[in-house]
Amino acid sequence: MRVSLEKITKDFRKVRVLQEINLDIKDGEFVAFLGPSGCGKTTTLLIVSGIYKATSGLIKFDDTIVNKLVPKDRNIGMVFQSYALYSHMNVYQNLTFSLMLKKKSKQEMDKAAKETAEMMGIGHLLGRKVGMLSGGQQQRVALGRALIKKPGLLLFDEPLSNLDARLRIHMRSEIKKIQHDLGTTAIYVTHDQIEAMSMADRIAVMNEGIMQAYDTPSNIHDKPRTLFVATFVGNPPMNILDVTLKKENGKTYVNLSGGLSLEIPPERTPEFIPEKVKMGIRPQDLEIGKKEGLPYNVFMIEPTGRDDVIICENKGFRFTCLATPGHNIKEDDKVKLAFDMGKVQFFDADTEKSLLWN
Repeated sequence: MRVSLEKITKDFRKVRVLQEINLDIKDGEFVAFLGPSGCGKTTTLLIVSGIYKATSGLIKFDDTIVNKLVPKDRNIGMVFQSYALYSHMNVYQNLTFSLMLKKKSKQEMDKAAKETAEMMGIGHLLGRKVGMLSGGQQQRVALGRALIKKPGLLLFDEPLSNLDARLRIHMRSEIKKIQHDLGTTAIYVTHDQIEAMSMADRIAVMNEGIMQAYDTPSNIHDKPRTLFVATFVGNPPMNILDVTLKKENGKTYVNLSGGLSLEIPPERTPEFIPEKVKMGIRPQDLEIGKKEGLPYNVFMIEPTGRDDVIICENKGFRFTCLATPGHNIKEDDKVKLAFDMGKVQFFDADTEKSLLWN
């Protein structure tokens, strides 16, 4: 199923919470809605499902406008954060509830329940009450209940938020594999960038009801189109600082505080240079050492296992960088940071739009 949103807006009383959302989702594509709490991602999902009505705009499934269709007529399956299972029923009854409403025969329900339960790895739990299941098992039942209807569109509203970290990792791969094998179009709402980056074919980044970007995970990370996308996606977050850009003898330089200047390679040189510019560089694109680079003091070291997050400070400004454990750098050491100028980003300080990718 193809899904199209055309200039979707949503008002709650006099407050506009969605501002002209435009989105095209291909048949069989896995798309994530990513953003902080209150950004409008769940509201958009509920409009797609039919639970909320859009204030204006069109929702199309394939070439059919579905604005006036109720949720049960939209051929969707939905998986909620709270699972929303019927606690007084067993697994079999939860799985087949929608089929019972459609007055399917006992043979049809038995066949569908067995196939779905085996696919979800819960075939041995069909007779068990859902209150006796673990969180991961309940999540599989919820997903199975959505899949048993053979929907054209799967909608996920932060389905893994209630699971522990290890189980979340396992369920991420399970959901993605099932969606890929079935070829069902899916929309997945999350505030967790790791979930979005690892599962989605494309990501819609949202903030304050505005679609900030809609692109592949690699482009969202490497070619952020707004300052918000640059700082929200990436862990640790991108370092941002105010700079001025200056052209001399056919070359462009970025001037940092303290009179420090670095040459910008041609492929990273903006065509248009506004008066106020912000430069961004990711922690992994900074090399920390004691021989070459700009002088900084080590403010704090945060071991994370795979890398050590090192926060360096100079004249009140702090940079976050990464170092492999075993580096022998200590707090209060004087170090130098070398910038990979082939990875820097530049943004208009007023519009917060990228000077490289728009």
